[in-house]
Amino acid sequence: MQVPVLELKPSRWLLRWLVVIHGLAAVAVWLAALPTGSRLALLLLVGVSAMVSARHELQRRGEMLIPQTLTRWRIGAINQQEVEAELLDARVFRHVVMLRFRIDGRWWPRTIVVASDAVDADTHRRLRAALTAGRVQR
Repeated sequence: MQVPVLELKPSRWLLRWLVVIHGLAAVAVWLAALPTGSRLALLLLVGVSAMVSARHELQRRGEMLIPQTLTRWRIGAINQQEVEAELLDARVFRHVVMLRFRIDGRWWPRTIVVASDAVDADTHRRLRAALTAGRVQR
């Protein structure tokens, strides 16, 4: 089964969940029995994490995932060069597909989350079908 080319756009669904999770983390830190300095430091970390996550998700416009084979992909974005990557693992759920890549020349993997509203419905369905049929999950 052929894997479709993915042109990603920001996911409003994923962004909402990021806000909810970071909000719950901030409430948990605020209610924790910690000294004021520690509480403020943890709230600062939660806030920075929320900003970085939201910025990363909002900058996804134009990011492309181009499959060459089921395990070899090219990852590119606007104004950036394309890089070769190996698909290490894929987790397929109904509304979310998580792809874990190892980019050539780097030792740490990169995970890309493809939410159902980040691509059109038919492309998301074909991606889920191809990954499930290809048994990339380990």
